[in-house]
Amino acid sequence: PDSAASHRDGVYTFLISGIDVVGYHNDTNLVGMFDTVNGKLNIVSLPRDMLVNVNLNIKKINQPYAAAKNNSQDATAALLDTVSDILGYEVDMYAFVNIEAAAEIVDAIGGVYFDIPYDMDWDAPDQDPPLHIHIKAGPQTLDGENFVNAMRFRMSNDGSHTYAGGDIQRIEFQHELLMAFAEQALQFGNIANLGEIYSAVMENTETN
Repeated sequence: PDSAASHRDGVYTFLISGIDVVGYHNDTNLVGMFDTVNGKLNIVSLPRDMLVNVNLNIKKINQPYAAAKNNSQDATAALLDTVSDILGYEVDMYAFVNIEAAAEIVDAIGGVYFDIPYDMDWDAPDQDPPLHIHIKAGPQTLDGENFVNAMRFRMSNDGSHTYAGGDIQRIEFQHELLMAFAEQALQFGNIANLGEIYSAVMENTETN
């Protein structure tokens, strides 16, 4: 749909999707609106298991990009069309970020200080590559690897820590972690790291 008729000057919409390097699934999706006139930024998350009307066996939002990519089709168009169908308008801008870029950026700013609410212990040895998440509860400085692992965490091996609200509660945690990252990344002391941050972003991002 063409939203130009109702588009306000100085207001831009965007989609940021975190793409997993294994299987090309967009498991993290942020839709935002940036109002440069009033200085406001609003962001909402689209859950990875959100049902969508697509011609695929698995009708979830994290499938169209992967299906197109694995079949040598236009993965960008597939995801943008799916999101447009959900929102009712086309986003002005998009950025598809290799999730591993987050680890590089976090390391570039010296880590992210965050209070992990509980022990995160999850092992997926059958995943390719194998995934092992072991982060102790409490305030700490997360390096890039543990930052990404905290974002990925869904449940404990023994079931003791599982998001009661499923993806919704997990998204709330991700928002808190991303806000801590944003606040710390924008600190004055990181001016010296801008070159490294820029390289990490641009080498791992597809954007218009």
